[in-house]
Amino acid sequence: MALAAPAAPVDTSPPGTTRRRVWHAPAVRSHSLLALTLTKLYLAPAGPPPKPETVAAILNGANLDDAFGPFGLSIDLPAVSRVTLDLTANSLAIEYDPTRGRPGSGVVGRKPRAEAVIAFADHATADEVYTKLWRRLGERFVLKRHGVAADGAARRPLAIMAGVLAATAAAALTS
Repeated sequence: MALAAPAAPVDTSPPGTTRRRVWHAPAVRSHSLLALTLTKLYLAPAGPPPKPETVAAILNGANLDDAFGPFGLSIDLPAVSRVTLDLTANSLAIEYDPTRGRPGSGVVGRKPRAEAVIAFADHATADEVYTKLWRRLGERFVLKRHGVAADGAARRPLAIMAGVLAATAAAALTS
């Protein structure tokens, strides 16, 4: 009786989603370095732009916890609850649960929330980071428009105009 070798695992993730993405100053204004992996977002505090060797090491698989150091912020993507893109301010606000996935972090009652705001030099970079982040967050996030929809904004003035028209028609018929 012969045993067959187990089949090699098949990578079913979409192309490009497992690759690390890196943005740094001056394209990122609020932080000196930003790295996005399949499961985490890393932010380095504001400071001088990183050295090209540091960026190359991160892209080539360096340990990100070591690269960002003790002052870096890492956000687990499953802990993210809301992402808001503001193209007028060229910023991205990420709301997340800082205790999720940490041992001994059972919170009774309300879930704690934290927010990381990232400012960018231009709207193209802000949109690029938002798009990459949204793809990695997966299907549990739905894109929502900010503000009132066009039909909702016009509903009240149209109702007022219809009321004035009805009142005018009633006054014309009774006189």
